[in-house]
Amino acid sequence: QPPTATNLALKQGHLRERFVWIVASLIMLSLGILITQFWFRQETKNSPPIIRFTLPSTTSQYRQAGPPEISPDGRKVVFAARRTEDNKRYLWIQELDSFEARHMPGTERNLSVLPGQFWCEDSQRIAYQADGQLWYVDLEGAAPKRISNIPSTYGGTWNRDDIILLATGEGGVVKVSAQGGKSEEITTLNTKLHEKGHIYPHFMPDGNRFLFLGLVFNPNEQLWKRNLYAGQLDSPETVRIASMNSGARFSEPDLLLYVDVGSAKVVPFDSDRMCLTGTATTVIDQVSYFQPSAASS
Repeated sequence: QPPTATNLALKQGHLRERFVWIVASLIMLSLGILITQFWFRQETKNSPPIIRFTLPSTTSQYRQAGPPEISPDGRKVVFAARRTEDNKRYLWIQELDSFEARHMPGTERNLSVLPGQFWCEDSQRIAYQADGQLWYVDLEGAAPKRISNIPSTYGGTWNRDDIILLATGEGGVVKVSAQGGKSEEITTLNTKLHEKGHIYPHFMPDGNRFLFLGLVFNPNEQLWKRNLYAGQLDSPETVRIASMNSGARFSEPDLLLYVDVGSAKVVPFDSDRMCLTGTATTVIDQVSYFQPSAASS
């Protein structure tokens, strides 16, 4: 029986989706190897473990997966995807030395399509957006718990003291306890610079200092600009580090990782003085990057 136009369109759609997945998998595999290399860059007596993983799962358990978030211990990723069996969106966990992922029951309740999930520093709990609110779930399988009615639309970060920093895209960075309670805005927009929002906060290893991105709209040039800042929980003072087009992550002992116009870069960084100390180097090109929101994966 000859194929119909509908069947041909479906096949073409599946082929396009498969091609996109292959490209995305190669990019994420490269980034996973990069981060693992930096994680274990200090010389040790034992050779670093080989890290390998495949996205999507080889068993086609899910589809329409969002960008993965690597855990602080560098051993696993979390991502949101639609489960094939019931067509609902869940959070999924995949160990980086495994070829299979597992979904997290209970996270399917109105899970946001935005990539707003992030890890606690202990690598055992994950915060995520659902119903326009912030929730968390642990890897032991307990039911998800609501943290706050403030969503993490533009990133979040969670230290070992159960303090969470959130960015909604409007106003400063917001602090809230992982146990719930009152929220507090801890950074202030610089109106003289026409700042519109502080986004993508990221705790430094000490759990007190943090990085964040300031969005600036220049009314004269009609252009958006972005600056990387350093702040700290115990002081309202912030320090500008540099102009930067994406959020940044610190990699011990002395590197910042970020994305600039589709290229992943690293630059030497003094974490004591919170300043750049060298020239950036391109590590890999063709990284997913959305310029209006400065989001990258």
